[in-house]
Amino acid sequence: MNIKTISKLNSKRLEYIGIFLRNYRLNEGLTQLEVSEEAKIHRNTIHHIETGKNVTLTTLFDLCDYYAISLADVILDID
Repeated sequence: MNIKTISKLNSKRLEYIGIFLRNYRLNEGLTQLEVSEEAKIHRNTIHHIETGKNVTLTTLFDLCDYYAISLADVILDID
């Protein structure tokens, strides 16, 4: 099985998404645990996203739905 590495550019993009979502969560006064329980996303998954690890689109959609923000808001200034 081949393990695909993430390019530096995509790593930066994931980092940007993570920072955006972490800042949004903090600005809302929420903990990772609160988001995890309410959005039904494992807390470790939220931690991984917020620290720039890979995220599935469905999880990103779920977080956008939970925060009531559009996907475009998250990725608009990604580059």
